[in-house]
Amino acid sequence: MMGSAYGVASPVRTFADTLYVEAQLKTGQRLSLPNASERPLYVVSGGLRLGRMILPEHSMAILSRVSNVALEADTDSRIALILG
Repeated sequence: MMGSAYGVASPVRTFADTLYVEAQLKTGQRLSLPNASERPLYVVSGGLRLGRMILPEHSMAILSRVSNVALEADTDSRIALILG
């Protein structure tokens, strides 16, 4: 894997900003997303809330550069956040 998030970076050399996050969230758990110019988010399973927006299973959202974005799991969920 390559990329960086939460202050940790892969040793794989890249030539552009690269972000990779995969997470499993329990119902009610929150996850603050790292800041980036764009954050493509895919809901592999479960369902999430992003503010007032509901993100169901198998949906994708492209999140813009907004600070302090946090997801909350409505059900046990698995997500992937990939940029690069």
